[in-house]
Amino acid sequence: MTYGCNFTPAHRLPRRCLIAIGVFDGVHLGHQTILKEMVDEGSRLRIETAALTFEPHPLEVLFPGRGPGRLMSLDERGQLIRSLGVGHVVVLRFDHELAGMTPGEFVKDSLLSICQPERVYVGFNFTFGRSGRGTAGTLAELGARHGFGVRIVPPVIAGGMTVSSTAIRDLVACGRVDAAEELLGRPFRLSGVVGRGDGFGRELGYPTANVVPDRELIVPGQGVYAATAAVCEEAHPAVINVGVRPTLGGGALRIEAHLIGYTGSLYGARMGILFAGRLRDERAFPDVGSLRRQIGIDIREAMRILNRRQDAVLQ
Repeated sequence: MTYGCNFTPAHRLPRRCLIAIGVFDGVHLGHQTILKEMVDEGSRLRIETAALTFEPHPLEVLFPGRGPGRLMSLDERGQLIRSLGVGHVVVLRFDHELAGMTPGEFVKDSLLSICQPERVYVGFNFTFGRSGRGTAGTLAELGARHGFGVRIVPPVIAGGMTVSSTAIRDLVACGRVDAAEELLGRPFRLSGVVGRGDGFGRELGYPTANVVPDRELIVPGQGVYAATAAVCEEAHPAVINVGVRPTLGGGALRIEAHLIGYTGSLYGARMGILFAGRLRDERAFPDVGSLRRQIGIDIREAMRILNRRQDAVLQ
C-alpha cells in the first residue's frame, strides 16, 4: 500500500537512524515532546530521524466497529510530524498478523527489518505486541539485546491533565474544545467536504455550509461553537452548529458552518474547521424569529472570542 508525499516507504528508510514509535493520533503535546527530543538529538549526532506510525488505528483492527474516532487523518498526521523536523515518516500496516506478534517478534521482524536504530523513542505508556504485553520497559530490555538504546519520555502535563489522545477525544466528545486545545497545543481541527443543504440558513439570512466530515474523525459534542473556517486557502471567522436542529423538528446530526461575512458558493469545497470555543448548547426555540435573533448574538460572541485570540497572537 502506498501513502502520500509526507511518508517514506519502509525500504527507503536509512539503516542507521533515530526512530520514534507510536500511533501519534493528534500529534499532541506529548507526541511533540517525544519527536522534538529525537530531532534535537539527531541534530547533535548528525543522524537522520524517523517516526514509525500505524494504519489503520490498532483499536480499529482489534475492536471492529468500536475503534475510537480519530483526531486527524493519516495525511494530516504525516504532515504535522514532518513539520516538527522529523526526516522520515513510515507507515506500518496494522493487521491481525502484526497484532499477533510477540514483543520480541515485533522488534525482530518489523522494526529491525526496516532499520538498525541507534535509539528508539517512545512515550511512558507505550505498549506493543500481542495483547499489549510489551511495555516501554520491555522494549528497553529488547533494545539491550539487539544493540539499540531506548528513550522513554515521561508524561506531559497540560491544563492539569496528563496529555493523551484518549483524554483529548473525551474532551472533544463533550464539547470542551478549549481544553482539548491545551493538550493538543493548537486548536482542534475537523475536516470535510461541503455537501448540499436545504437552504434554510439562507432563508434566515445566515447561509450555512453543510460540512460532511471525513468519516473516521471524531465530531465535537452537540452545541454551537466559534471557529475559523479554512477553505480555498483562505481563513474566515465562523459560527458552527453541531446538532440536529430541534427548532426545525430534529433529524440527523449535521455540522453547519456560517462563515461570517462570506457570500460565495462553497458547495464541493474542502473545509477545515478550527474550533476556538463553545458558545452554548443547541436548543429548540419557540419560533424562527427567536432563532434568528440568537444567531445574531452567537455571531457577535464568536467575533469577540476570535478577535481576542488574534489580539493575543499579536502581543
